[in-house]
Amino acid sequence: DVGCGAGEIGARIATLAGATDRTAVDCSGPILRLAKERHADATYLRIDAARLPLRNQSYDLSLLIDVIEHQAQPEQVLRELSRVCTRLLIRTPLENCWYERLRRRHRDLFQESCGHVVYFDLASVRRMLTTNGFSICEESIRPIAWSHWKRVLTGDCPLHGKATAAARALLRLVLPLAWYRRLFVVNYNALCESTYRSQSAGPTVSGTATSSPRTASVGQLAELPVSSPATGLAPKVTHGR
Repeated sequence: DVGCGAGEIGARIATLAGATDRTAVDCSGPILRLAKERHADATYLRIDAARLPLRNQSYDLSLLIDVIEHQAQPEQVLRELSRVCTRLLIRTPLENCWYERLRRRHRDLFQESCGHVVYFDLASVRRMLTTNGFSICEESIRPIAWSHWKRVLTGDCPLHGKATAAARALLRLVLPLAWYRRLFVVNYNALCESTYRSQSAGPTVSGTATSSPRTASVGQLAELPVSSPATGLAPKVTHGR
């Protein structure tokens, strides 16, 4: 679980996948301590995702959930994960929409900061995956889960933020996804397979899975809060409501 944060999403996906051996990594010591308090069943490592001190193909599945858009070296992160893991489950926002262009043009008006340092559209995220060690097996494009908007509407958020959240949630109910994604951010979810081939198969490191777990589907990933077909086949695309 790369960029594990508090560990909630990684723990849920591990349960869905039937994984019994899990490693979570993050660059923040305080965040890792919080995650360990909540989910003591994982191995926690404070390391840089762009330079993983782990052996080739030593993990069955890597999670990169709402993380790659925060990375200054996203291609290097993917190359490292392709080397270390046989499969990748990734989620990242597609931000080539009217609202994001307006927000970035008028930051002083919106007073919003999400910490993203790279911005993707569908073509660029596909290209980034396939040129940095992965083939796409399955993918979907989904609106941000309702649980995210619920937290915004009920939490300590400025009035303009709550108004925007309410408008986006209501428009999601009445607009087709193809129209909605032109206006607002949607999430890209994909299950990928590493194209890396290790030259020598050595023993796995501590914290790796000893048997292949069930792989959580991109549909299950799409429903989690904001925070397989054979390699070589054309990816299956699902446009869910």
